Amino acid sequence: MTDNVIPLFGQKPTDPVVINEAYFESWTNEQLAYRAWYGCDLAEEILFDDESCDDSRGDARFEVLMAQYALRVLVRRLTGMAATDIREQAAMSFLARVAADLEEPQ
Repeated sequence: MTDNVIPLFGQKPTDPVVINEAYFESWTNEQLAYRAWYGCDLAEEILFDDESCDDSRGDARFEVLMAQYALRVLVRRLTGMAATDIREQAAMSFLARVAADLEEPQ
C-alpha cells in the first residue's frame, strides 16, 4: 500500500476486476441462472417504471449486460456451443425453411 492512502476499515486496495464471460466461468450453473434472472428482473423493474431516471436506466443496461454474460456461459456449458453459434444455426435453419416454402408450388 502506498504512503498517501489511508486504509479504511483495514481494507487493502485490490486489483480491478474485469467483468466478462471469463469472470463468470467459476460460477455454478445455478448461480449463473439466478444471476441472469436477477439482472433481467431488476432491468424490467427499472425500465417499466415511469418514474425512473436516466441514472437508473444506466443501471438497467448494466444488469442486462451481466445477465447476458451469465447466460452465454450457461448456454455454452449446457449445449457445448457458443450462444452466437446457436443463433446463427437457428437463423440459417429458418431461412432454409422459408426458401423451401417459396420454392414449393402452391
